[in-house]
Amino acid sequence: MNDILRGNTVGSLTQTQHAILVGSMLGDGTLRRQGNRQALYEVFRDLVITPPKPRLGNGSRVAYRFTTRSLSILSNYHQWFYAPKGKIIPDDFR
Repeated sequence: MNDILRGNTVGSLTQTQHAILVGSMLGDGTLRRQGNRQALYEVFRDLVITPPKPRLGNGSRVAYRFTTRSLSILSNYHQWFYAPKGKIIPDDFR
């Protein structure tokens, strides 16, 4: 899905945002269709509608969650990295 990144216009991601999002998805990051850390929030601030909120994870681990605006570009990433049964590694990376 190399055509997903179209430049820095409304409804598109910067190169840095794209790289961080793809790297997060290849790791343990998640995208939820309904609607992490402070550093990620700063990178995606222009897309976010809520500030990061901490929540307790396993043991003493703290996870941070924020909500982005509903944008088609983010839906495209969700379609790229999720199949009906869960998260996948897209064929582009195989």
